[in-house]
Amino acid sequence: MKRLHVVLVVLAMGLAMGIATQQAGAEASGSKEKVKAEHVEKKAKPKKYKKTRLWFPFTKVENLTEEQHAKIKEIHSETLAKIKALKEAEHAEVMALLTAEQKQQAEAAVVAKKAEYEAKKAKRKAEREAKKKAKAEAAAKKKAASKSKEE
Repeated sequence: MKRLHVVLVVLAMGLAMGIATQQAGAEASGSKEKVKAEHVEKKAKPKKYKKTRLWFPFTKVENLTEEQHAKIKEIHSETLAKIKALKEAEHAEVMALLTAEQKQQAEAAVVAKKAEYEAKKAKRKAEREAKKKAKAEAAAKKKAASKSKEE
């Protein structure tokens, strides 16, 4: 997990440096890339993640003050937003390289993946509801059986 976090941070830093270099080149040339870079920059404004939590090793640190805890969560939230923005920028750059047919294939793959995810999600929900219903029926039978024994 720690290696993954380090890899993500390194990746984010590398992408940030690449984007910064590209933006600097776009500003110097005054090309369409400048407009794209500005659009990506506006879109990449970090949003705050509401559901951030402490992660290892910070969960093991004792006596964190509320201020420290809040600041760690704020830093993590900002980092998550930056990583998301970098991934979106990377996606946009790669999509710009593709032909129209390749873009359609990529978009179709995304739609298929989302549909697969939604189907799995619906299946899990149905299974949970069935389990809940079976549990309620078993409890009702048990209650009815104990009631009949009392009589």
